Amino acid sequence: MAYLGRNTDCIMIFDDLDGLGDLRVIQQSLPRQSDRFVFSSRDPILCDTPELKATPIEVQRLMPEESRILLRREIGPEIAAADEELYRIAAISCYHPAMMLALVHYMRHILRRIYPANSIVGKLVRFLDEYNWQIRRAVFRQEIPGSLSLLGLYERPLERLKPEVRTDVSSLMDVVAFVSAPIGSSTRTSFHDFFRERPWLDSRMEDVDFPNRELLATPFLEHATTLSELERVSLLDRSPLSVNPSDIHPIWLECARHRCEVPMRKVWLRQLLLICFLDSTKDKYEETSNLFLENILMHSV
Repeated sequence: MAYLGRNTDCIMIFDDLDGLGDLRVIQQSLPRQSDRFVFSSRDPILCDTPELKATPIEVQRLMPEESRILLRREIGPEIAAADEELYRIAAISCYHPAMMLALVHYMRHILRRIYPANSIVGKLVRFLDEYNWQIRRAVFRQEIPGSLSLLGLYERPLERLKPEVRTDVSSLMDVVAFVSAPIGSSTRTSFHDFFRERPWLDSRMEDVDFPNRELLATPFLEHATTLSELERVSLLDRSPLSVNPSDIHPIWLECARHRCEVPMRKVWLRQLLLICFLDSTKDKYEETSNLFLENILMHSV
């Protein structure tokens, strides 16, 4: 921090502070109540550390018009795009800059080689609205110059998980991803409602049918440890802006679906389809089970 002492007309910014190492070492190294030191972190525990006496700065989400302007600028004049198409791409991207830029990169470097410039944006919107799995997977896995792929951005926080909880976190994310609506969908379901006691899913069920029986028959609140780990690496949001008490961004759920390899994907989908069918035979669960079933079927195509 000696640099700040010698240079009083500057602000020092540390991006991704929690990626530097041990939390205790970081806390001991940071200045207290400095109005010229700014840091970003995915770890809400670090940000809320009382010893730091830090003032949180809320990062505002992009508005639809701001998103349209960003897309128009990045696409460039050589590719024709109607405002309605740009608004739709922004909505499908949940107004997230990283995904919008990934879609622009896909248009400019992949679709541009196949389709005329005046039809590229319309083609992309149609592919996304039709929930074209191959297109979405390509977008999420493509490397972007100067940045990680969307899937890479998702895997970075996973690497910071404690080793002993990585399997539990990965399994929970897979389930939430497959019971949730695709990104850009108007369907709204709360994944909290999927996790409930299922007495019928006991040891009498064959392991071959439900190898993840324990996870799938545990109420939501009993996953507190796993949810806390998701929050610690900022994959789960408990902010007041969230629709639910705890929320996972649709982009991270889309990443989880594309990260899940085909053999494990089949295992999850088979279990989830069976559970929704059996839950639907019980009156009090019929409505929510049908909503989850609709989402799962979309991910099964």
